[in-house]
Amino acid sequence: MASRASPDIEADSGLEILSEVERLLSVAFSQCEHQSKEDKLLLAQSLHKLNKILDGSEAAMHSARRREGALVEELREARIETQRLQQEVLALRTELARTGSARQRVASAPPAVSPEAIAALTPGALAWSAELCGKALQLSNSNRRVTKSGNEKTWTAAVLGTVPNPASYKVRVTFPEMRHSAMVGLAPRHGFLPDDMNHAKCGWYIHTTKGNLYGQDGVANKAYLDYRIESGAVIEVRFDRAAKLISFSIDGVCPGVAYRAINCPSDVDLYPAIALHQEGAAAELLV
Repeated sequence: MASRASPDIEADSGLEILSEVERLLSVAFSQCEHQSKEDKLLLAQSLHKLNKILDGSEAAMHSARRREGALVEELREARIETQRLQQEVLALRTELARTGSARQRVASAPPAVSPEAIAALTPGALAWSAELCGKALQLSNSNRRVTKSGNEKTWTAAVLGTVPNPASYKVRVTFPEMRHSAMVGLAPRHGFLPDDMNHAKCGWYIHTTKGNLYGQDGVANKAYLDYRIESGAVIEVRFDRAAKLISFSIDGVCPGVAYRAINCPSDVDLYPAIALHQEGAAAELLV
């Protein structure tokens, strides 16, 4: 089926036809010397009516084009306003999450802390391992605090904790500058490299910059929180070993389960794990 011409093309074609009819009538009028007065008058009237039709058609076409331009401009302004409203909604959601309204978005109850885990987390039990600590990291406060001392901005500065399979542990992260960030989570000893990047191949983590998830099961930049974890925040890592679930709590607010059915054999132990990206970033275990 032949495609229909656009309205502008059809209007222009119609005007061309009317103009041609006007020309033919003008020629006929100029060549009607031998016709009667009645015929000449009839031709003159027809020519006058046709001129009025042509004038009206051109005016209507120009008016329609002006209306079309106005509608296009209104549509453009509506799209700009829609984008502005979407940005306002995103900002409001972020503000609600930061002020504690994220509590209403809890997807599931956090895993319970077992008596065995409580016993393991007695004072002096949990610390960062000096054996599995990156060269760019420094331990202090009875090995409970780790700080990045090197100025290289990479994830090749990681450390493991000393207590396996904690049902829960807390760490306070501090960043000298807003752009600083950390990876916090759990990882097995086997395959963990303190001077290498582990978040894509060894363990399961939350990234403080956007609150997204990274893990060895192919998880990369998966949405979990919708806001940045700020300096001074307390991150709690919760581990249900039997159900193979990992979740995170930020300053007491838990958005729900982060990792389900993690690919970890039941006889493999998981340890607290952290990686620091920039110089001066630090993480301290709380008990």
